Amino acid sequence: MPKSLDPHTLIIFGASGDLAQRKLVPALFDLFRGGYLPDEFALLGASRTDMTDEQFRDKVVFNNEHFSQKDCSDEQVRAFSKLLFYQDLASYDGAKDIANLSKRLKKLDKDLKVGTNYIFYLSTPPSLYSTIPPALAKAG
Repeated sequence: MPKSLDPHTLIIFGASGDLAQRKLVPALFDLFRGGYLPDEFALLGASRTDMTDEQFRDKVVFNNEHFSQKDCSDEQVRAFSKLLFYQDLASYDGAKDIANLSKRLKKLDKDLKVGTNYIFYLSTPPSLYSTIPPALAKAG
């Protein structure tokens, strides 16, 4: 097990999609159970689907058949789900949407002490690969 891991936030664009639900979130749960995520960690899902944090958790954890197949306790699942958050976006490159995403990241940092160490994962169609990074760079 790693000695220490830097706090960070993983932002998954396209988090309401099938890849996040079937593969990404269950894999992160396995890392969580193995102690391979930092103590100060958050996952922020970002997508065009209108959802709350609770609805996102329900979709990708509590109503996810891939979790029911794992040999894990309800306590582990609940603890992991508390690390998951969601930000809806009208578009992936709109200045207002990216500004709202930035505000949410700052709030998570303040509330959870996860720092400004961000990992961006594009679980989106390849056509958005040239759209999202420039919007993030423009917003700083």
